[in-house]
Amino acid sequence: MNKTLVCIAGYGRSGSTMLEMLLARRLDALGLGEVKYAWSRGFLRGDTCSCGKAAQDCPFWQAALGRVRQAIGKGPNEAEALRNAVERNRHHWAHRLLGIPSSRYDEARAQYVSLLSQIYAQAEAFGSGDYLIDSSKDPAHVDLAIDAWSGRTVVIHLVRDPRAVVYSRRYSRRSPDALRQNGVLRSCTEWNAINVASDKLRHRAEYALVRYEDLSTDPGVLHELVTQIAGGDTPPPNSTGGGTGHALSGNSMRWEVDGIEAPVLDTRWHTALPAWERRLTGVLCAPVMARYGYSSAAD
Repeated sequence: MNKTLVCIAGYGRSGSTMLEMLLARRLDALGLGEVKYAWSRGFLRGDTCSCGKAAQDCPFWQAALGRVRQAIGKGPNEAEALRNAVERNRHHWAHRLLGIPSSRYDEARAQYVSLLSQIYAQAEAFGSGDYLIDSSKDPAHVDLAIDAWSGRTVVIHLVRDPRAVVYSRRYSRRSPDALRQNGVLRSCTEWNAINVASDKLRHRAEYALVRYEDLSTDPGVLHELVTQIAGGDTPPPNSTGGGTGHALSGNSMRWEVDGIEAPVLDTRWHTALPAWERRLTGVLCAPVMARYGYSSAAD
């Protein structure tokens, strides 16, 4: 495989859709959105692809489903059941990070890796550029994607201040894919665990750490990231509006035809998140926040 697969890892509500759109524009890449939700949200729920068509009618996702059916004989329901058997982060921690043996898990994992490889093979044949982007984020999925792709893989670990994430998950309703309101304790526990697991992916593929706040305020961060993905050669900015791809799931901004030109910093949590929730989040996430350069005492 000659193309590079770029996988965005990290916790939800960290700006992955924005990052995918920026990279797709700069690299002229094929953005696939959150591949992990292709079955549940795409084919079973009928979500709209960023091309404007339902997944069932999208030429890319139709062809990808055809490849999966032909290769391993599974449709959307079977594929989603298989994903749930191997792609939960609790499975990833138990069997991949802690090394608890399970022949049942190993067998199901091998099947799902084969399934993912068919989607990426379709993406390689479909796109004209040199890069594919999967913004699924969950380290359990990224770990599978690395094995499913035989070519070069770059993992972009995207981190955002947990107080901003708590605010977004509890109070923001911009994305139709994230209507569930999470409590502070659950959001903080997941933020810690998923970022620690994402950090460990540095041992499995090329790795880059990016903070949402730096990406949104310093143009040089995106430039350096694009240069790293391109192997030291900086591609020219894509001014044609291309690279929107066939993204499923993620923030509703994926439907914006012209994409986005520059990152936008969202600081609503500074004033909208109650003070006690800011302080509690700072306490619960303090060790991991420090690892990524965040002060648990600052607002």
